[in-house]
Amino acid sequence: VSLFDVCGDRCEVATWLVRDAVIAFGVCVVSVVWALVIAVPLRRVVSAPILHLAGVMRRVTREKDYSARAEHRSEDELGDLIQGFNEMLSEIQARDASLEQVKRGLEDRVRERTAALEEEIGQRRQTEEDLRGTQAMLEGANAQLQTSIKQARQLAVAAQAAPRRASGATRY
Repeated sequence: VSLFDVCGDRCEVATWLVRDAVIAFGVCVVSVVWALVIAVPLRRVVSAPILHLAGVMRRVTREKDYSARAEHRSEDELGDLIQGFNEMLSEIQARDASLEQVKRGLEDRVRERTAALEEEIGQRRQTEEDLRGTQAMLEGANAQLQTSIKQARQLAVAAQAAPRRASGATRY
């Protein structure tokens, strides 16, 4: 083995290493370019519906507008997700309408019950007023009766005393 043979083999190995490194770098560059070429259309296919769905979700959350719907564009998993989201919004919208109807019914019942209670309170106040008037009248009649009884007693006492005086006057 000569010195030239060893140096020649080393130079050849170095050449192979450089060549393999260039090939590997080229494969990496081609892979990145190819990935970008594929990713851009896939982004439109995958990300656009998700971004659209997220936008509708934000609108519903912010404005409480349950009539908003996401556009159903495909028949894949994303399409199923959007369809499920729209169905969920439909159910929420129906429940919201039902709750609003029940709320209006309850408000009507409260108004009716309040009116009935106010009428009853008015009737009770009138009855209390009538009772106070009757009580005052009865107190007046009672006072007159007490006065009459007092006068009757005084007359009775005077009547009892009058025959005694009359009989005592004849004796003298």
